[in-house]
Amino acid sequence: MKQIKTTHVLIIAFIVSINVFFIGTALAAVKKCPLKIYSAYKYNGNNAVFYITKTCTRQVFLDPESFFKYFKSWKQVNKTIKKTLDKIPKDKNYLITLKKTATILPSPVSPSQQAPTCYSDVWSCGDWSPCWSSGQQVRTCTLISRGCSNATREQPIEYRSCLPASQSTSSTLSTTPNTQQSTSNQSPAGVVAKYLTCPTEEDIQTLNRDFSLTFMAQTDTAADDNRYLQTNWNNLPYSCNRSDQTPSRAKIYNTLRFLRDIKFSRPLPFTGGLSLYDFLKLKSVSSTIVAVSSGTLHIEPLMECNVSSRGFPDVRLNAQGIPYYAAFNVILNGSLAYWQPIASQSNPCTIINSSATEPSVLAGNISNPIFSGSLVVHEAYHAIAAKYHTVPNGNDATIDEMGAWAAQFYFDAWVDLYATNVDQNTKALGKTEAINLLNTRFSEQKCPTDPTLKNVVNQISPGTCQ
Repeated sequence: MKQIKTTHVLIIAFIVSINVFFIGTALAAVKKCPLKIYSAYKYNGNNAVFYITKTCTRQVFLDPESFFKYFKSWKQVNKTIKKTLDKIPKDKNYLITLKKTATILPSPVSPSQQAPTCYSDVWSCGDWSPCWSSGQQVRTCTLISRGCSNATREQPIEYRSCLPASQSTSSTLSTTPNTQQSTSNQSPAGVVAKYLTCPTEEDIQTLNRDFSLTFMAQTDTAADDNRYLQTNWNNLPYSCNRSDQTPSRAKIYNTLRFLRDIKFSRPLPFTGGLSLYDFLKLKSVSSTIVAVSSGTLHIEPLMECNVSSRGFPDVRLNAQGIPYYAAFNVILNGSLAYWQPIASQSNPCTIINSSATEPSVLAGNISNPIFSGSLVVHEAYHAIAAKYHTVPNGNDATIDEMGAWAAQFYFDAWVDLYATNVDQNTKALGKTEAINLLNTRFSEQKCPTDPTLKNVVNQISPGTCQ
């Protein structure tokens, strides 16, 4: 009996010693880690951001969305050198994707810290439109960030009743004419009028040569995600019938043609002196990384309207962590699949039946191309410049960062101030959109330091820059 007890004691002691050995080894490995665990790092000459796990392995964030699942700001990214980073082995789950974050990867916060507060969804809404003759006002609300699973899911209202100016002498709208209203009866002209015509076979061939357009089917790998259940372009023919209220490939072609043909009297401040279209056709992420694709932007139009458009560079690294492949990716939500105005984040996509006299629509109920054009500019800039929003709610901290919101603001402002082949109605829309961006998208500073750009801001919104 004593011998059996002694054997049990020896076995327990052996198990304890083994556990102590492995725990001590793991702690020693973390203690010797060249970089701080649960932290993000990057090094000069490479746009990739790496994450150091609790076991001192490294992973790489595949896109901004996965990064913000871990951190609140790009300011939390530390600087290091490649030599130090190479000392840390790759994790078996090397790529961090948004889809895998919740199930595979460890929490970036210390286990001793409390779980983060559960936040509600964050929405950003534009200004209400003038009161239409139908007695309705609309605004566009965009989902900036999704809250936790049990967060509030209430979407802000985008429609409300109003009394048209023609029926009320006391209405502000009837006594203070809106710039958009005063130009709404003008016929589209120049490149805007051309937008209403079908793209020629030559247009389609040129755009297919300059860009890599992928109209996904449900069987495509990218469409296997549950978010893209409606995207099956194979079920729809190419349609240039603008009265048809089904998705059409023609709108994205006409939007790209609009961006190709619009002319400005001076270069945009974010294109490096290039025309807007030549900037969109750039094939290089940097002087050492050349995009490997059939075109500059790899554009994937979706049919879903309740998913967010996004742009990002797909940069792949070899075993030494050196980029060897790069392509610019832009995913466009269902608002780019319909000729008509679409209610933001609607599911299924809901067409807004606008009044034929509204300044934001053409030929009865067709969205002015400034809306789809500015969206493409915004997402393409994300991809080409590899710049992402610097505030967790989806805004940028400053206009001087020249992020995607700044690029979209300057595009809209340039349409108003310097476009030479658009009608006055479209110019007025450009100004309205630019003012809305200026007032809602820059959290800390909306007045640029550059004197020329400061003058542009003051022309759009007088008195903003002193």
